[in-house]
Amino acid sequence: MSKTPRKSMKRTDEETIKKLKQMNYELEYTQKIAHMMMEITTDMITSDDINSLLNVIIHKAVDVVPYAMAGTILLKEANQMRFASACGHAIDKLRQLRMNFTDSFQHSTGIFDKPVIIQDTEAFNSLNTSPDLFKQFKDLGIRSSKSVITCPIILGDEVYGSINLDNFNHEKAFKDEDKPIISYLAKLISLALKNNMLVQETLYYTKHDMLTDAYTRIHYEALLEKTFDAAKASGTSFSLAILDINNMKTINDTLGHHAGDALLQYFCHQTKKLLKENHHLARFGGDEFTILFDDDDTDSAQAIINALKAYFATHPLTVDQQEITLVFGAGIASYPVDGDQPNALIRVADQRMYHDKAKQNTSF
Repeated sequence: MSKTPRKSMKRTDEETIKKLKQMNYELEYTQKIAHMMMEITTDMITSDDINSLLNVIIHKAVDVVPYAMAGTILLKEANQMRFASACGHAIDKLRQLRMNFTDSFQHSTGIFDKPVIIQDTEAFNSLNTSPDLFKQFKDLGIRSSKSVITCPIILGDEVYGSINLDNFNHEKAFKDEDKPIISYLAKLISLALKNNMLVQETLYYTKHDMLTDAYTRIHYEALLEKTFDAAKASGTSFSLAILDINNMKTINDTLGHHAGDALLQYFCHQTKKLLKENHHLARFGGDEFTILFDDDDTDSAQAIINALKAYFATHPLTVDQQEITLVFGAGIASYPVDGDQPNALIRVADQRMYHDKAKQNTSF
């Protein structure tokens, strides 16, 4: 009966141990991913802070993906790309960078729909990074990586940004096995951004009138209360105006409600153009509006109202080939001269508005 040589048995044992270690590593890695997915999903359900959520995702990504030493989430903002979150990088420095989409890894590689591994980042950047951006990195002292794995963040059919993981020590740190996890994270970010946009849109229309985009009455009253408290505490003044557009019923009855709606939209759009940043336009209801003038006295508010009347008198709106000259009555009240409470100011302004309307031509 032959015996297995000791050297062969030792080799077999070593291979078995190696396989067991690999299996154990894969099991731990799978558990780590599952735990990460659970934590991120919980945060997505419970958190309404998109910046905090993105910060959690990038930190979890760096923790889970082998050999990831740092990471960033890059998102479109206006016509540029902005670093929304970072781990292992100084976010304040990254946000000083002026980057365009043409500077992104996705644009440079021409791959817009799946993860990409860049094994020699320094060589890649020397060929693809603009001299201006390269200089910005150098001047800000931002550490350059040896290798990167990057994945586009897609909203609809558009590349909206990317998640990028860095290794500073090795040019071949990332492997194809890392692609599914970064792809999954990119999809989570996309979902989080969609949810946040929906929430922001919902919140927007709790404060803004859907037809005219002016503030709602409820939000205006909150702003008025805040302005009143500040003025009372500091001993300063402010004014408010009530405005009521003439002939709305006649316009709706003769030209149709679409014409009335167009006139309300035109009024708000043009009024906002003439108002200052610290002026707030709100729709009180129907054809009645109000403007809150922070830090303005009656004379300053009246000058703005006069400018609005002069503008609309010379700039009629055309609807279905019919010119409509917009005319409105307005009344102004100022704190503390005309009242020591918000409701008192509104009553005074309302009375003055009706007095103003009574003096006007009622035809359009």
